[in-house]
Amino acid sequence: YFWAYAVLAAEPLLLIPLLIALLRPEEIGVLGSIEALIIVLGGLSQLGVKFSYLQHVADHGQEGRGRGFWTAALMTCAAGFAAGALAAPLLDAPPVAGVLGMVPGVHWTVLGGLMLATNLQMMLVTDLRAKRTPLPFAAASLARVVAVALLVFQLTGRMGEPIEAILLA
Repeated sequence: YFWAYAVLAAEPLLLIPLLIALLRPEEIGVLGSIEALIIVLGGLSQLGVKFSYLQHVADHGQEGRGRGFWTAALMTCAAGFAAGALAAPLLDAPPVAGVLGMVPGVHWTVLGGLMLATNLQMMLVTDLRAKRTPLPFAAASLARVVAVALLVFQLTGRMGEPIEAILLA
């Protein structure tokens, strides 16, 4: 799993030159604040399901993981969407916008969908760990880095809101 995590850890380093070219300094600061919020919301909305699922697989074996996976994935995806959808309007509230230095204007469906995707990715990665298959995990990590870079480049050129475009990528 080392190489897969190494690729994921390198993702921000690969994206920094692209973000610097596409965003103003204040937008980079807002994006960083939103990313920090995503980390906190992800941890809260995943509800400790990852470890419960890994224990389920350890107790019931590989062949018994199907129903446990879908239950855990649906539960964490729903919680993630709700957390993101509820947090998005708070970003535009005057006290928060004052701290950020601008109104981010991230639509509630964008942040909700991003949190849903974050939690789904967590469950898919956890399932690969439960199956003890590091090669697909590493390949998925590499594909994600390439896809995110391409999407950031494509979407920011076409959308009026660069922060929303980067979050969608």
